[in-house]
Amino acid sequence: MNPPHEGDAYSHKFQAIPFQVNQQFNSGSKTSISSLTPYIPATRKRYRDEFHTSPQLFGESILPQFQPEIDSLIHQHTMKIRSELKEKDDQIEKMARLNLMLEEKAKGLYLESQLWQETARANEAAANSLRRALDQFGEGSGAAVEEDVESCGSCCDETAESSERRMCWICGERQCCVVVLPCRHLCLCSGCGSGLHACPVCNASMAATVHVNI
Repeated sequence: MNPPHEGDAYSHKFQAIPFQVNQQFNSGSKTSISSLTPYIPATRKRYRDEFHTSPQLFGESILPQFQPEIDSLIHQHTMKIRSELKEKDDQIEKMARLNLMLEEKAKGLYLESQLWQETARANEAAANSLRRALDQFGEGSGAAVEEDVESCGSCCDETAESSERRMCWICGERQCCVVVLPCRHLCLCSGCGSGLHACPVCNASMAATVHVNI
């Protein structure tokens, strides 16, 4: 048997090299591929798996961390709403008081207007009564002048009596020039008509007085 040739040994070695290189390349490629995969820490990977598998449990675990901030925001919003409501209530109460004051003032003005209207009507009635009295007095004076001499004595007596009636019912010294309302009695002088509250003729309460010139 012929011994192996040196060239055959070298060729066998060269044929074995590519196989080893291929094995090394294959093992190296596995290493390089595994090195290209992103590195994820075990803790984050566990959180991620827990979130995907049970999101409700994940939310329950995070919610307590933000609960104080949520409570603070709710409290601030509630206090703001309460302040605005209190301000509105104060405005409503202020407007209610103002409306009540205006209503009371309107009632006072209405009563004052009614009083002035009553006074005006009473004054008008008193003036009409005085006109009629003056007309009657003038007619009576003219008739007295035309009477004969025989009736002069009685006429003078009646004139004296009427003159006494026209004197003030309080002092009896000055002529009556004040009419009492609403009874319309001409029975007071200018000095005695200011301090009375009732008519001296009929004792009716005095609402007002009117000064007349006779």
